[in-house]
Amino acid sequence: WRLLFVHPKKRSLFLIFLVSLVLFRSQKFTQVSAVNYTKPHRQVSSLRAERIQKHLNKINKTPVFTIQSPDGDVIDCVPKRKQPALDHPLLKHHKIQASVALQTYV
Repeated sequence: WRLLFVHPKKRSLFLIFLVSLVLFRSQKFTQVSAVNYTKPHRQVSSLRAERIQKHLNKINKTPVFTIQSPDGDVIDCVPKRKQPALDHPLLKHHKIQASVALQTYV
């Protein structure tokens, strides 16, 4: 309220200062948000791209069927013996047990 009782010239200078400050701050924030911090796009050599494609073909299994969940996720189902986790060297000869042995306690 004190601003109303100040000399008109001082009031106009204060308003000009306030408007310029707001404009300067908004311009500064728009400049910062426009900066792109991602790395520049690198070109992949054809030999490397071929190796990547071979690896993807090796690890991707053909699904028996595909399920789409209500939220839009796509789930590919593969047989138990072809699970990608079993491609790990430590699990190469792992035996999958079809059922769990149940014991009855008397």
